[in-house]
Amino acid sequence: INELKKQIESVIVGEELYINPTLTLQELAEKTNLHSKKLSFVINQGFGMNFNDFVNYYRTQAVIAKLKSGEHNLFTLLGIAYE
Repeated sequence: INELKKQIESVIVGEELYINPTLTLQELAEKTNLHSKKLSFVINQGFGMNFNDFVNYYRTQAVIAKLKSGEHNLFTLLGIAYE
């Protein structure tokens, strides 16, 4: 599971797939070259969350990073959230 977790994280972070507001399990499965059932299993067991929580985790981390970098001084919080 650890190798698959690394593969999934690499794709979702490297390609910033979490930015896509309509990202689906199937789309992530295609990008990671995993069957959607296997991907779902790894996310559930390896990360301890469901697909939606998994994607939202990365979205939240991206917003936190933008706030820490001072981007909230350039954009409104709403602007960062929509981005």
